[in-house]
Parts: sequence; structure tokens; C-alpha cells
Amino acid sequence: MDFWSRLKNYFSSGKISAEEARTMSGRVKLAFFGVLRRVILCICVSMLLITGFVGVMYAQRTNEQTLADSVGLVKDAMSSKIGLVEAAAAGLDGGTIRLEKQIRAYLDSLAALNDNISAVYSCNDNNVVYMSGGWVPPEGFVVTDRAWYKGAQADPDSVYVSEPYVDMQTGQVCITVSKALHEHGRVSGVLGMDIYLDELVEWIEQSYNGSSYVFLTSAEGVILVHPNEEYRLTESRKVTAEEANHGRYQKIVSGQVDGQLLWDYKGGLKMARATTIEGINMRIVSVNDFSIIVRITLVIALLSLMIYQFAIWFVSKVVKEKVDRLFAPLESITDKVTLIADGNLDVVFDEDRNSLEIEKLTGSLNDTVSSLKDYISRIAKVVAAISERDLSSSVKGDFKGSYVELKTSLDKILDSLNEAFGQLKEESDVLVGYSDELYKTTEVVANSATLQNQAVVSVTRDMADLTEQAKSITETAADVSTKADESNRQLLAGSNEMKQLVGAIESIERCYQQIAKFVVEINDIASQTNLLSLNASIEAARAGEAGRGFSVVAEEISSLAASSAEASVNIKRLIQDSQKAVHEGKELAASTSNTIAKSVFDSEKSKESIDEIVHIVNLQQQAIERVNASLQEIADMVENNAASAQENQAICTQLNESAQTLKDSADSFTLR
Repeated sequence: MDFWSRLKNYFSSGKISAEEARTMSGRVKLAFFGVLRRVILCICVSMLLITGFVGVMYAQRTNEQTLADSVGLVKDAMSSKIGLVEAAAAGLDGGTIRLEKQIRAYLDSLAALNDNISAVYSCNDNNVVYMSGGWVPPEGFVVTDRAWYKGAQADPDSVYVSEPYVDMQTGQVCITVSKALHEHGRVSGVLGMDIYLDELVEWIEQSYNGSSYVFLTSAEGVILVHPNEEYRLTESRKVTAEEANHGRYQKIVSGQVDGQLLWDYKGGLKMARATTIEGINMRIVSVNDFSIIVRITLVIALLSLMIYQFAIWFVSKVVKEKVDRLFAPLESITDKVTLIADGNLDVVFDEDRNSLEIEKLTGSLNDTVSSLKDYISRIAKVVAAISERDLSSSVKGDFKGSYVELKTSLDKILDSLNEAFGQLKEESDVLVGYSDELYKTTEVVANSATLQNQAVVSVTRDMADLTEQAKSITETAADVSTKADESNRQLLAGSNEMKQLVGAIESIERCYQQIAKFVVEINDIASQTNLLSLNASIEAARAGEAGRGFSVVAEEISSLAASSAEASVNIKRLIQDSQKAVHEGKELAASTSNTIAKSVFDSEKSKESIDEIVHIVNLQQQAIERVNASLQEIADMVENNAASAQENQAICTQLNESAQTLKDSADSFTLR
């Protein structure tokens, strides 16, 4: 769909605002020039990108070609050396050369074949070493520990090439090439050959071409040959790719990236690629100049900028005039569309019809304005009738397109209003009747609620008095319970004291029993003493005058024994009297203790009964309080109901007035 058709559809459907219509022509022109600028800019950027891409592809292709040539030359240079070692090992494997003299002569002849061969040596697992030139290993030399020896025996079918190193005597870069030797079908030793890399180094040095060059590294990343003398492998210096050129070679040499743009050690942007030479512990790196491609890209970028500026100037000077003439009618149409958006339908679209699209657009817009004026006139009549409370009118005439929906909606509105106001009239009459009945019912409810409130208030006061009485009973019962506790404590203390008294009387009784035993013993002693006194008197009489003094003593002893016997009799009588009194006191104390114990038991039973009474009185008080609280809630609800009934009575009055007003308003509308 073209622009003019979209503008017509936007206007007729009401999907464009006045501001959008006012600025549409300007936007179209801006969009037109913006598209031209973008197209020209895309062409220039595409040229620049294509140039850069072609430059990168050219640099990569050059690097690949350089690497392929270099790898081929290195392999050619090393293949002859590897082939020589294989042939030499095969000569020793034949079994014809066994004696030491023969082996040394064979090794010397191999060393004389090429000036790049430094030394040739044959070794076996018994640490026996034969070397060209008559060299004899020093004491303690263990050949089986050498890396080239172990590497050859680890893969007997292949030739082992060692890491490059610097010969201690000549200062030249060497490698050791070794091959396993066999005896009776098993590996028995190794043939080794030290070879100078002079030819390879010379060739790499000849490959330096201005800013492009090739350099060689070991598998461990040690630089062997490089244009920068400070990076070369020497007897005293070993530089790795991680150390050289601030570590910029590291990713290339280690194989982390396949190709990389880097800043060279002597300045300038370079493209670098590396590859591993199969069968040889070396990596070769090709570095090509990339600055020429950068310069070409910059020149093309400058040309693209000049072309872009010229194209913008050309569009501004030449194309702008034609675009302005093309969009002049559109600007006039836009201004008039703005007037229509502001509510002015008296405009006429009579612009210069310089194109078929403008002619179609102006004709369509004039028809649209005429239709709008007709539709608005008919709709305005119906709206005016509605404003005068006349709902019996309807929309006349035919409507087209989207305006049919507007007519249908307006007719539905009128139908709905007629139906709604008809029902409103009927319902308002019913509502007035209901409001009268509700007023009367509410008045009866309000009076009943007032009487209920008075009755509940009276019951609440009685329950409050009952609550106070229950509290007084509870306090009295609690006081009685407290006094009963005190009496129980006193009775219990008296019972304990009587028990102690009975114990004391029993102790006295036991003492009297002991004393009685003592009295019996005293009687026995008095009898014996009296017998002794009698014997003494008899003996004194026999003695005559000499026993007179002893007779006096015997009389005194007899008198003392009689006194003791009389005293023991008195004591025994007193003890018997005391025992009788103690026995009676014991029986009386036991009887008293039993009486007190029974009183304690009865008092405890009374205390339990009093506690049960207190518990029951407390439960009754709690029940009375809950009843009192419930009565208070009922009183509050009844009071609220009374207030609500009064409010409902007032609302019914207002509702009756509102229903009457609603009925009057509904009656004021004219319906179909």
C-alpha cells in the first residue's frame, strides 16, 4: 500500500492525531533523505569492510603459502639427514660390522660424508659407546640416560629428533638424530648423529624480505633463528616465545590461535601464522607485513567518505527541489487535515493535482468531509432530543462503513434508555409503597427495642447485686478456710508435743526400772555388809582386848548396813509409787494424744469441706460474672438495635422522599 492510501486510511479511521498529520510531510521528507543517507553510508561501509576482508584473506593466503614453502624446504633439508641415519642404522643391523675397529671405521666414514655432521656414535644397553673421531667417554658417563637414547628405544621403528641445542665447541645450532639398533630381533642399542643446522639457518636468513620474515622455534618454544640477533639461540642465551617481543609471539607459537595480528618487535602491524613440522621437534612461524593493507584500507575509507559527502551534497542540491515540489500539495493537505482535526469541516481540498495519487487523495478527502458533516448533523439532532428528555427519537438515514456501527450503537443506547426508564417508572411506584410499609415496620421495631433495652438494664442491675453477694460469700469462705488452716496447724503442733510427752514419760519409766535394779543391788550389798559385820564382831570377840577397836568398826558397819537396807526399802516404796503415777500419766497422755489426733483428722476433713465450698462459690461467682458479661453484651446489642431502629426509621423517611423524587424524575421523560 502506497503512502497516499495509508494517509487516507489513517484519516478516515481516526488513527492519526492532529500533530501527526501536521508533521507527516516533514517526516516523510526526513525519512526520504534519511534513507538516501543510509544507503550511501552502507555502500561506503561495505566497500571498507570488503577491502579489509580481502586484505585479511590476502595476508592469510600469503602466510599459508609462505608456511607451506618453508615447511617443504625444512622437510627436504631434514629428510636427507633422517634418511642417512636410517641407512647407517640399517648397516649396523646387518650383523656384518661387529668388531670395535670396524664399528669406529664405519662411524668415521659416516661423519666424513657431510660437513654438517658433527659426530656419529653407536651405543648399546651395556653402556658401551663408540664415537667417530676416536672420542672416548669419560668415567661415569651413562649413555642410557640420554633423552635421544630413550626416545629412539621408545619408538624403535621411527627416527627420533631431539630438541635443538648449541654445540659447546663450535657454538653452532645442532640436533641429535637417533635410531634404534637391533640384534637377533630385539632392540640392543642406538645409533646417534649430531647434525649442524647451518643450511637451515642460512636458508631462513635468506628468506627475510623487508618487513616479512620467517623464524624457527623448538617444540618447547625456544627461538632458534630470528632476524633479531637478541632472540637467536646461543651458547649463553636462550630466549622463548613468551619472552620475545613482549610475549606477542606466545599464542602463535603455543598453538592457542591459528592466526593473529600483532605489533612487531621493530614496529608495524603484522600478520603471523605458525605450524608444526611433522616428525621434527620444531615449529616454523611466518610473519608478513600487514601495514600495506591497513594503508590501502585507510585510502579506501577516505575515498568512501569523499563519495558520501558528495552524494549528500548532490541529494541536498538537486533531489531536494524535486522532493519539495512533489510534497508541496501534501503540506497543504496536511494543514487542512489539521483544521478538520480541530473541528472545522468547511475546508475544501483543491490542491494542484500534480500526480494521480494527489488527485485520488483530494477527492477521497472531500468525500470524507462531506460524509462527516452529514453523519454529524443527523447524530446531533438525536443528541439534542436526548438533552431535552425526549427518548422517543431515533437516528434517520443510511450510514456506511464504520459509521454503521456508530448508528447501531446509538440506536441501542436509545432502546436501552427507553427500556430502563420504563422499568424505572414501574419500580419507583413499587418503591414508594415499600418505603411506606418499611417505615411503619421500623417504627414498631424501634418501640420493641426500647422496651427490651429497659428490661435488660433491670436484669443487669440484679445480676450486678448478685455478683457482689457472691463476692462477699467467697471472701467469708476464704477467711474461714484460713482460720481452719491455723487451727489445724495448732492441733498438729499439740499432737506432736503430746507425742514428745509420752516419749519423755516412757524414758522416765525406763529410768525407774534401772533404779529398781540398783536398789536390789543395794539390798544385796547391805545384807552382805551386815553378814560381814557379824563375822567381824565374832572375830573381834575372839581377839579379846586386841580386837576391841575392830569391834567398834564392825558395829558401825552393821549400823550403816541397817541404814542402807532401810533406805533401799524407802526408795523401793517411792519408786513403786512413782511408777504407778508415771503409768497413770502415760495412759492419760496416750489418751490425750489420741484425742488430739482425732481432732486433727476431723479438722482436716472440715478444711477439705470448707475448701470445696470455697471452690464451688468461686465457680458460681465466675458463672455469675459470665452471665453478667453476656447480659451486658445483650444490653449493648439491644441498645444498638434500638439506636439502629431509630436510624432506620429516619432512613425510611429519607427513602420515601427519595423514592417520590425518583418517581417524579422518571415521569418527566418522554418515552416511546
